[in-house]
Amino acid sequence: MKQVEILWKLVEQDDYPLTSIGWDANVPVCQWQGVSCSGDVVNAIDINGRGFRGSLPSEFGQLDSLTTLNLASNSFVGNIPSEVAQLPLLQSIDVTGNTFEGSIPKFSSSLKEIVLQNNRFSGSLPSDYFSSLGNLETFDVSSNNMGGYIPESISSAPSLTTLDLSTNWFSGTLPSALGSLKKLQYLYINTNWLVGTIPRALAAADSALVQVWMQTNALSGTIPATFGDMKFLQDFYADSNYFTGTVPTGLCRPDINSEFFTQAEFINATTFSEDHRDLSCERIACPAGTYSNEGVFPCQPCEQGSITPYLGQNSACYSTDQDIIIRNPGLLRLHG
Repeated sequence: MKQVEILWKLVEQDDYPLTSIGWDANVPVCQWQGVSCSGDVVNAIDINGRGFRGSLPSEFGQLDSLTTLNLASNSFVGNIPSEVAQLPLLQSIDVTGNTFEGSIPKFSSSLKEIVLQNNRFSGSLPSDYFSSLGNLETFDVSSNNMGGYIPESISSAPSLTTLDLSTNWFSGTLPSALGSLKKLQYLYINTNWLVGTIPRALAAADSALVQVWMQTNALSGTIPATFGDMKFLQDFYADSNYFTGTVPTGLCRPDINSEFFTQAEFINATTFSEDHRDLSCERIACPAGTYSNEGVFPCQPCEQGSITPYLGQNSACYSTDQDIIIRNPGLLRLHG
């Protein structure tokens, strides 16, 4: 099938948004807006935000030279055909903000960037999902309906710098394999159903991590002190879990989570703190016996007749009048 015939499979579904930017069967495809070529061969398609409505044709899997596919911010429906996912030279796919659904396909080993956020993908990641993705640098499936465990095979993607699994239904414990990702800088696992403790390997002092968001899960235990030794760390959120103990003092630095709180409001709160406690740690999570709407600064003591043993409690403390002071970290609660 000719390139023009393959790309025309989109126009046949919803002609206006594409013909309005110059997709014309009488004009060479390499002159179409959003289409890039090497010589006369299509190697990139970018129709980000064009208002297209329709599905991704399996015929796109015949574009053997395609390296970049950006379909973000449209109204694509259906699934990503396996023929497209397995394109031999594809390095970047971005389908952010569509209504793709079904399971996430197994992608070609050539992929460096997989961005599927804000769709309706479901199902789980097979245990060997990352086994052939050694070149992968970015994996983002945030804001979908994914579930299941985070596979240990993630260690087979040593080039990962960004891993975003946030706002899904992932469960189980954090795999120790996360600690083997020495290039990982951005880890977002917040708003899931993850349980258990933080693997020590993930909290290595020589880690490259810059941002770690693990709030709103059911994680338990204590926060490893070695997080405070990470020299590149800028953001760390652990509120709305079942962590006990205290926030490691090494994390209570003015450069951690600083962009979320103005200097003026923080200095003001510190100056007028009635109990003169160190509020720096509250930018990580409210201490036991306190709470806030967000589980972080500014925190206030539990009201009389209530208590909480957990860090980063949000909304309210637990009533001492009930026989449920929540000793079980796996207790179900509202998601998010």
